[in-house]
Amino acid sequence: MCTDKTDEKKNRRNTRHAGSKEEDRPSLIIRIAYKLAYVLLWLLLKLLFRFSYKDKSNFPRLKGPVILVSNHQSFLDPLFALVAGRGRFMRFVTGYFLMYMSSLKGLLRAIKAIPIQQFSADPRAVRSILSALKREDTVVIYPEGQRSINGTSLPFRNNIVRLAEKSGASLVGMRLQGAYLAWPRWRKGIFRPGKVQAELDVICTREDIRKLGRDECEKRLSSFLTQSDHDFVRAKKHYYFSRNKVLGLDRLLHRCPLCGQAESLRSTYNRLNCIRCLASYLFSSDLSFVLDRSQILEAAYRQAPMPDFSDIADWHIWQLKKEAPYLSDLPTGFPEVEAGCQIFDANTGECKEERTGTLFNEQGNFYFRGEDGETLRLPLLQGGLLMFDHGKFFQVTLQEEIIRISPRNPYFISRLADLHLAQVID
Repeated sequence: MCTDKTDEKKNRRNTRHAGSKEEDRPSLIIRIAYKLAYVLLWLLLKLLFRFSYKDKSNFPRLKGPVILVSNHQSFLDPLFALVAGRGRFMRFVTGYFLMYMSSLKGLLRAIKAIPIQQFSADPRAVRSILSALKREDTVVIYPEGQRSINGTSLPFRNNIVRLAEKSGASLVGMRLQGAYLAWPRWRKGIFRPGKVQAELDVICTREDIRKLGRDECEKRLSSFLTQSDHDFVRAKKHYYFSRNKVLGLDRLLHRCPLCGQAESLRSTYNRLNCIRCLASYLFSSDLSFVLDRSQILEAAYRQAPMPDFSDIADWHIWQLKKEAPYLSDLPTGFPEVEAGCQIFDANTGECKEERTGTLFNEQGNFYFRGEDGETLRLPLLQGGLLMFDHGKFFQVTLQEEIIRISPRNPYFISRLADLHLAQVID
C-alpha cells in the first residue's frame, strides 16, 4: 500500500512550483555539471547517433528570454537539445509523471525543470514559465505534450506564441529528425544507434508577433516543426543498428491489414506475425516492410490485396480509421478487462491508494470497479489526448488526483489510445 500525502509536503511542492528567485536559480555546482554534461554528451551523441545540427538562429548568443520549441520524438530529445544549444543553460518543461513519479525526479529538480499537467489547463505551470522568462531564462517546451506515436508529428498546443508575446521572448524552433527511429516509443529495449540531426531557427521575435499577428506566427511554428521520420530516412537511406528491429511494435500496430483482425499481430525480432491469417511482415532497419504470404493456408488470404502503405505511419492511420466505428459501439469493442488502479496526489506525486478490479464500458463511458464494489468514472473520450505508456498503463487527472489504470490486456491501451487519436488526427 502506498503512503498517504501530507499537507506539509503539498505546501512544499506548491512553493517549489511558484518558486522564489533563489529557488529557481541553479547552483554554481549544477551549472558546472551542466557544462561538463554538454561536453560528454556531445562526444557520446556523435559516436552513437552521428548527431549534427544546423543553427540558423545563433542560439548561444541570443539575448534576453528565449523559448525553444521542439518536436518530441524520443526520451533522448532533451539530450539532443542540450548539445544543439551548445551548453546554454535551459529549463525544461516536463510532465508531472517525470517530475514527481519517476527515477529522474531528483535530476529534474536539480536543473530546475518546470512541471506541467499534460493535456489540461495548468495555470501554475504558465506562471512558472512566465516567471522564468521574466528573469531572461531559456525555457524548452515540447508542444505535442508526449513523444511521437508513429514517427509523425502530433497536434501542437496553440498557446506557445501567446507565452512569447506576453514575456517578450524570442521563439526558436528546433526540428529533430531521426530520433524516433533511434528509439521508437513502442520499442522493447534501449535505443538503436543511427543518424539524428537537428535544425534550429528563429520563428519569430516580439516585433514579428506584433507585425504578423499571433495566428501567422503559430502557422510558422507548426510548419517548421511538422515532419515525418519516415520521409527523413527514405530521403537519406540512413541505417539504425539493432538485432531486435520491431520487438514491441505490436503495442502500436495490432490490426492485420490482410485479414483486418484487431489484436492479431505478434512481434518477433524483425517480423510482425498474424495469428489469425498467418501473414508475416518482414521489416528492415528503417521500418520499411514487405508482406510474406508463404505461411498462409487459406486461399482467400493468399490472393487478398494488401493496402498501399509506404511506412508504419500509414499503417497506423489505417488502423485508426478501422477503430473509429467502435466509438458508436463501445461495449462491443471494449469488453470488461481486469485491471490495477493507482491513485496519486497530483500535487506531490505520492501514491495514496492501490486497488485491483475491473475496467468496463457502459453507455459510452468508462468505469473502474474495485473489488470492494466502489466505482470510479474515467473521462477517457472527452477530447484531447491520453497520457499512456504502450502495453503498461494509461492515466487521467481528476481534480487533485492522478488515476493510473493498468489493464491486464495490453492491447486495451493501444486501442483506447487509437480512439483518442482518431478524434484529433485526420
